[in-house]
Amino acid sequence: ANAAMQTSWGMAESCTADGASACPLLTWDAKISTALAILGGLGGAMRCYMEKDGLFARFQSILEDLYSDVNEHVLVGEDLDFSLPPGVSSSWRNRGFSLTSGADRELIEGMHDISLPVADAKKLQEVRGWFEARGGGDDAPYCTPDDSEGNPFEDWWTPPGINRYSADEDGREQLYEHISTMFELNVPMVLLARQAAVYPLFFDLDLYGVAGDDEVHRLVWENEHKVLLRSLAATLLQIYPQYSEDLEVAV
Repeated sequence: ANAAMQTSWGMAESCTADGASACPLLTWDAKISTALAILGGLGGAMRCYMEKDGLFARFQSILEDLYSDVNEHVLVGEDLDFSLPPGVSSSWRNRGFSLTSGADRELIEGMHDISLPVADAKKLQEVRGWFEARGGGDDAPYCTPDDSEGNPFEDWWTPPGINRYSADEDGREQLYEHISTMFELNVPMVLLARQAAVYPLFFDLDLYGVAGDDEVHRLVWENEHKVLLRSLAATLLQIYPQYSEDLEVAV
């Protein structure tokens, strides 16, 4: 854009065809469109509500008809980073990515009988890359289920022969984002979070009485035999006799 259009508050409204001058006007539509695109856009939310109202199929049909010639080709510059201010780094794009490699998109379209834009290939590659980088490890917290014959579950994003995946805190946040992304693309993922073999078991008991009456308090605490607490302990020991030496009571 013309240099005169660049201001401290963002891009101005317009400039002349020869770039000799610019309109000194700031408008909302010239700002929010770019900001929304950088943040991921509203496509996911709009699709959700259009499907809910039964409008998405017709909307998609119209778009595919209007842009059929364009969608068959990669748009020049579609794989480039945003031009951010100097000194601001961005990991939004992977420089090694090429939109001409649409294997993930083609697999999904074939397996799930849906149509995805060419630009979504970038998102799909990031999802598959997460699992390829974190596969392996018997103690990994995430896994895919086995089928009825005991074979590992396979989908377009699963590396061959791997069905367990590890992740640190940052990796988990990325995983949640990927799962959300695939849900918005109408391609839900199947992934299990493994529970620990042993974990604490807590019981909570709430007792209520009439306001101003301390009979409940006396019944539970201020009596010699502590009948209620002893009854609870005896019940737990009958249910879990194998843990009789490990059970603790916290008051």
